[in-house]
Amino acid sequence: MATGTEGGTPPSGTSTPNTTSNRRNNKKNNKGGNKKPSQTKFKGAVEKLATIGLKNDVYHTDNFLSFQRGIIQHVLSTFDNPGDIEYLPRELQNPMPRLMKDMPTLKKLKVDTGIDPSITDDELTADDQLLVEELKSLLVSERKGFVTRKATLQSNLPKLYGLIWGQCTPGVQQDIRNLPDYSDKSDKHDCLWLLNHLKQAAAGTDDTQQPILVFLRSFRLLITTRQNEQDTLQDFTDKIESRFQAFKLLGGDLCPSVLVSAEKSTDGSYLTAKEANARVEEKILAMITIEGAMDSRYSSLKRMLANQMVQGTDQYPESRSKAQTLLSKYVPDKPVKAKDSKQKPKDNNRPTEENGVDTNTPADTNPNDTDTGDVNVSFHQRAEPIDGPPVAGTNGEIIDGRTCFACGHPGHLASFCPNIGFQGVQHAFIQDINTDSGDIISINWILLDTGSTFSSFCNGAMLSSVTSCAPMTSYTNGGQLTYIKKGAINILPKVDGYFNRSAIANILSIKDVVKIYRVTMDTKDDNSILIHTPDTIWKFIGVGNGLYYIDITDLDNHKTNNDIISYKPLSLLNVVSSNKEYFTRREIESADMARLLQGRIGWPRDSEYKRFISGGQIRNCTPTVDDISRGLALYGPQVSIIKGKMTRKRPQHVVAKPRVSIPSPVLNFHPTDDATADFFFCEGFPFLLMKSRVYKFHGLNACRGRGKIETSAALKVFLNKFGLRGIRIHTLYADNEFDKIKAHIAPIHVECCGRDEHVPDIERAIRTIKERSRCTTSSLPYERFPKVMIIANLEDKCHWLNAFAPQDYICPNISPAGMILGDQPVDFNHLKLDFGQYCEIHDGTDNSQRPRSIGAIALRPKYQSSGSYYFMSLESGRKVHSNNWIELGITDAVIARVEQLAIQDGVAPMIDGELNFEWAPGVPITDVFDDTLDNPSNPNGVASMNVTNMPVIFDNNGTPSTHVVQGAVEPTPHAVQGAV
Repeated sequence: MATGTEGGTPPSGTSTPNTTSNRRNNKKNNKGGNKKPSQTKFKGAVEKLATIGLKNDVYHTDNFLSFQRGIIQHVLSTFDNPGDIEYLPRELQNPMPRLMKDMPTLKKLKVDTGIDPSITDDELTADDQLLVEELKSLLVSERKGFVTRKATLQSNLPKLYGLIWGQCTPGVQQDIRNLPDYSDKSDKHDCLWLLNHLKQAAAGTDDTQQPILVFLRSFRLLITTRQNEQDTLQDFTDKIESRFQAFKLLGGDLCPSVLVSAEKSTDGSYLTAKEANARVEEKILAMITIEGAMDSRYSSLKRMLANQMVQGTDQYPESRSKAQTLLSKYVPDKPVKAKDSKQKPKDNNRPTEENGVDTNTPADTNPNDTDTGDVNVSFHQRAEPIDGPPVAGTNGEIIDGRTCFACGHPGHLASFCPNIGFQGVQHAFIQDINTDSGDIISINWILLDTGSTFSSFCNGAMLSSVTSCAPMTSYTNGGQLTYIKKGAINILPKVDGYFNRSAIANILSIKDVVKIYRVTMDTKDDNSILIHTPDTIWKFIGVGNGLYYIDITDLDNHKTNNDIISYKPLSLLNVVSSNKEYFTRREIESADMARLLQGRIGWPRDSEYKRFISGGQIRNCTPTVDDISRGLALYGPQVSIIKGKMTRKRPQHVVAKPRVSIPSPVLNFHPTDDATADFFFCEGFPFLLMKSRVYKFHGLNACRGRGKIETSAALKVFLNKFGLRGIRIHTLYADNEFDKIKAHIAPIHVECCGRDEHVPDIERAIRTIKERSRCTTSSLPYERFPKVMIIANLEDKCHWLNAFAPQDYICPNISPAGMILGDQPVDFNHLKLDFGQYCEIHDGTDNSQRPRSIGAIALRPKYQSSGSYYFMSLESGRKVHSNNWIELGITDAVIARVEQLAIQDGVAPMIDGELNFEWAPGVPITDVFDDTLDNPSNPNGVASMNVTNMPVIFDNNGTPSTHVVQGAVEPTPHAVQGAV
């Protein structure tokens, strides 16, 4: 037997072919079986959030820096008042002292108001003393808010502790539990203590490791940090930062005293030891960043920096930020390709540039073949060769006979090009193009590109007003090209394009287009991209594998008329007739049979019915479980089951809600207001709309007539709401129809405008209600609406005008309803139904056989309640109130019943889904496109219509009252008047 040396190595002169063969066979058969098992990614309580574990954990976890950033982002997006608690994981410091520094004081409020806090109150002016009193009352509310803020911070600490603990691996959790003060810190939810120990655990600095060995390993890990193929630049720099922080946690110092002394002597006496130490530390980290960067991408950069250093020019970055900027902006001389584990054998017969064949031509393609149906085209831009003397590269060498394809100058290679900057980018991409001509890409085509940061053209006929411009250099995978001319694109005159005849194609950057024009795409209709201009819609037609083009020689084929684009009104209501469009006739018939069978077997619950069918408890049963589910999708729950089995819902307790108070500064600056009013008609029913000018509060009253008694009563109800809030109404602006009520609402002054004058703000409010009403009615399946639904629809639109603060409001955080009624902000949980939705509402429970529910149509919420709604009963046509309902699909029978109730009220069918709004019977409210009517500051705006021949309407007392389009007149001086 032959003896081998230690480790199984055969002695010199001895061959072991069998052993070598066996070794190879074992490797082949094992197929990497001796490799270390791949680590699985640990998922914490929040799966998408970064996790943390021990340095040598069996799980793959993130570094502490990534974990810290993930926790901060999650806190900012999910926690209440996150600005205070976010300070803890970001700075690893207690946030409470920082919060206490923000506690509001009278001194801070004085400074914010512009009052010198060093001056005593007795020395202040009378106005400033009044303001200080207001500031004292404001301080009380500010401190209440601060107490809430402090309580929120304290309540967020347990949540943060639980979030951090849930992202820890079991191994690190066990190490934390083994700490002697774990029980005390855990009971107190000490997040700062937990984060500090996690930082140490991730760095491997616990007491069980030999400290010197841990220090050496940490130092080695830092200086040997490398960027992997799958690492982005951000991942790579985060890795360096995390390892540097772990090294500093061990007490490590990267700065040798020799380098620090040299740095101080370089900058003279102006640099302190601390500053020199920090600068050396930044330089070393910058060197680690450059040296660890991926060689496959940055080897030419490293070589260039080294060659410059040899020539006496130190271009190495002096800080981490400069190193990261250099790596991110650097353009490699060759495109970076992913490594392929299966290397193809070298083909010596492959065409090369040395053989005189274009390398862009595939090896299996005849170069003389002019058929471009399968030509692979790469949008590489090359610089034109420039005649002139040779230019040395950044390495200082001049190479004879070589031309740089990046800048076009002779004498150097592109990897050492001294003219590289960064202005524009066009990504190289490969597509299959099929053109009718022999050209690879027609010069008459404009290609729409999502990968370019600018638009470039090689056909000057596509541009107008071409002028010289500042040089702009574009960079691609294949090189660079400089543009010195630009002009406006003919078909898109607001977009500029650069011009160079050497460009390979006419490329329109979608980045430039979307800034000015609307761009749409709907592959259901056509494989094209549409660019909408005021006059034409340009259609870029799909060609090849994903390119979209316009042929300027056939523009008519790429034009689409704006009138062709039409949109159907969208309704989110559950309409049975619409639901049937998604099923075949046979599926609908099977669903109907399943619903009939459910009644024939005694109306079991849907879940029981499905169990009967799936369990085979009905012989020869044709309907299936899918038919039952399909019936529910078509019609909703069975109405008969609802009427027979609907139970009483637990009544809701009436909760006292605090009313919103008007801020004292607002009331002090705006103690008075003016109001406007006007009548309008909707489907022949009169309505009185009122609006205040300062507080923007609207009021709507459904009137039986326009007599002075009813008009004054409605106005008093509206005006008294202001008086209850301490606001006085000075003047009511209206047309001469309101002259009859002057005595009834005194002492409020009534200012009536004359003929051909108008009050623009109240007219704009009426048109706004009309427009919003049209948005609702146009998408409903009903042809006409009963009076109850019309009134509820308009009341709802008026309510939402009051529910939100208008733009440039006197108090952007409080709505007009909050100002005048004290209403709280809108609660999303109470918005459960749409106007016009069909429901079955609970109608009481007793021992009789009377149905427990009635059909009803949803009208509007009961505002400021706990989620109840008003409905219109389909039996009586009256408005009812309920908090217990079940939504159902709108059937043809429901539509017919609603329209029958509307006929009883004398309502005519709608025209184009729009209710008939009128200033007076026979005088429609038309859409006016005159901005002067929308501007209350222009009281003498042009009238919206000619009212010379407007019909005369008689009041209840027999006096004629002509309704005119209103216009505000200059208010006359009058005494200050209070609210009624």
